[in-house]
Amino acid sequence: MLKSFLDKDMAQLQVTVIEAKNLKKKDTLTENDPFVEIYLDDKNYKKKTKTKQNSKTPQWNQAFVL
Repeated sequence: MLKSFLDKDMAQLQVTVIEAKNLKKKDTLTENDPFVEIYLDDKNYKKKTKTKQNSKTPQWNQAFVL
């Protein structure tokens, strides 16, 4: 789940990465280590959340100002 806010006066976009639910396992040997990448302007500007170890329902609650 994502939440966003655009401040036109400050020319900023705030994106908050909240959580993911029921992620499927990628392989049979290891657990998920999910993270989220946010790209702006065709990958010229990238932000990444912290990696959550061994989680199918990670919660980040991380805000990024772009």
